[in-house]
Amino acid sequence: MEKKRTPLLIVNILIVLLTVLGVCITQLVRSDGLLIAEGLHNLKYFTVLSNILEGAASLVLAVRLIRLRRGRADGIPHWMYVLKLVSASAVAVTFFVVALFFGPWVGYGLLYRDANLFFHLVIPVLAMGEFVALDRFDSVTLGETALCAAPELLYGLGYLLNLLINGIGVWPDTNDFYGFTTWGWGVGFMIFAAILLLGWGAGCLLRLGSRAGRSEKTKS
Repeated sequence: MEKKRTPLLIVNILIVLLTVLGVCITQLVRSDGLLIAEGLHNLKYFTVLSNILEGAASLVLAVRLIRLRRGRADGIPHWMYVLKLVSASAVAVTFFVVALFFGPWVGYGLLYRDANLFFHLVIPVLAMGEFVALDRFDSVTLGETALCAAPELLYGLGYLLNLLINGIGVWPDTNDFYGFTTWGWGVGFMIFAAILLLGWGAGCLLRLGSRAGRSEKTKS
């Protein structure tokens, strides 16, 4: 059974390595790409935080899989599966917001450069593909998918609090670096609500994809 999970282990290790590589690039390489800052200032972006969450979830699962292979653990706890779903949906939000919103707005060249190539594209695609195709060791209820909106909710509350305390500012020295209040606070709150729905919707789609793949495997 554990040998059948070798592809899952390999992909999770790969995600961990790519996350570390992306973080190292943000710290060591000066970039003129969009939605990227210098050093630790990159931690203000949901993109970076969501990818770190995915990398951490992959590390936790990879360690568990290695322990299982060595006979030092008994099964994979449910919370790890939920964590993988939540982290995969978080980077899915990053992927779709960049691909469908920021990309057409400012151009994709600036968004898929240096560390953002990994954070906006490579890691999200790997994470979504892994969850649907390889994470077949558990399942979640529809109600549990609501947890997929938690990262966006927590980040959004922090983002809003920063704007209220420190003000929006003027570009390039603005606290609204995602430009959500560009069309006013009302539109900004609508965008925030849409992102929460996107996080939950991504979790629902990942759940459906995993269930569909599991059903097909059972039939065959």
